[in-house]
Amino acid sequence: VLTSDTGAAIRDILQILERRAPYVEVLLRPTLVQGSRAAADLVAGIDYMESRVRPDCLIVGRGGGSIEDLWCFNEESVVRAIAACSLPVISAVGHETDVTLADLAADVRAPTPSAAAELVAPSREDLLRRLEQSTHKLQQGMQRRLERCWQGLDLWEQRLQAQQPLRQLERQEERLRQWEDRMRLAVRQSLGQARDRWTHYASALELLNPHNILERGYALALAETEDRLLESVRDIAPGDPFRLRLADGEFPARRDPQRQ
Repeated sequence: VLTSDTGAAIRDILQILERRAPYVEVLLRPTLVQGSRAAADLVAGIDYMESRVRPDCLIVGRGGGSIEDLWCFNEESVVRAIAACSLPVISAVGHETDVTLADLAADVRAPTPSAAAELVAPSREDLLRRLEQSTHKLQQGMQRRLERCWQGLDLWEQRLQAQQPLRQLERQEERLRQWEDRMRLAVRQSLGQARDRWTHYASALELLNPHNILERGYALALAETEDRLLESVRDIAPGDPFRLRLADGEFPARRDPQRQ
């Protein structure tokens, strides 16, 4: 606040803030608000607040008085300093009917210092009401979001029930069991066929086994020095020795030289 530390303006501002917003910190930079040196003092105060203190906002003003008493707020240096200030500036000069150039250069014009205090600090009741409204809106938003989520879950549940995933799993399991049974049957049939073929081949080999022929009373004619089967009389010359093999053993023999 830039104003006189002994005037009515600072008292009104502090009373309003104490009642409406006791949590607000007030920084007062006492300045002259009338007289020939007031303009320079106001410009110096604005520069001090902007360059060193950097408050959230700046109230510049004073209580009511004559046009001469308020003239420092029409000075060009003061008006330019307010217009160039980077801080939000509230002009609160005199009463509601008093209008100065500082009011036009400021960001906001308050009709009185008390009104300026009400502008910078909303009342506790207003804050509580806004908080309650925000809380209510937040609860409503969360409730709507939860309702949409529940609706989405209900929809997915209906879709799942319509698709009957458990029934589909059961059908897939039944198909797997059928394929397993078919595979087992195919393997058993393949093994049975292979076993039949093996039995057939074994029987055929058994029939062709020369030892079985010997068991039926036949004999094999073999060369004398090697197990070579003599298949014809032409395989041995008259008078040459050979061997005869029976089922229970073999003995030497010789081709009769008198018989061709």
